[in-house]
Amino acid sequence: MTDQPEQHWRFRPRFTLLTLLLLMTIVAMAIAMIQLWREVGPLRADNRRLRQEFGYLSIRDENK
Repeated sequence: MTDQPEQHWRFRPRFTLLTLLLLMTIVAMAIAMIQLWREVGPLRADNRRLRQEFGYLSIRDENK
């Protein structure tokens, strides 16, 4: 028998540059959407309050 050192192969995933670019784009779009959602939330609440204050009719269910 020959004494060969044991080789431990670790699984190392490989990513192409296109895959990394696509992943970075998706993450950036998600961050941008979250920031816009946070900005628009208080504005919608103000809009709802002003509509009630001025007496405008707000239809939330379009089926009615």
